[in-house]
Amino acid sequence: MLYLAMAKWKGAEAGGQRVDLRTLGKFDYSAARARLIASVPGRHVKVQGDLWRWGQMALRRALRTEAFDAHLQGANLVCRFTSHL
Repeated sequence: MLYLAMAKWKGAEAGGQRVDLRTLGKFDYSAARARLIASVPGRHVKVQGDLWRWGQMALRRALRTEAFDAHLQGANLVCRFTSHL
């Protein structure tokens, strides 16, 4: 939600209905088992507070908080990051 707000997303049509931030805010996502980690172009530094919000640093934080089954401990993880600056 923060990413969409910062990107000034105005909403979209889905299934013939208008969906915007207010609509999305009505749902409880606490049981979701997936994470969307947004990447924002530019350089983010610690003093701005953005360092851990976006991209690979947000992925690092998400992985640290995730509990993995024993057979997945130490498994390889393949990620793709791009930047179009």
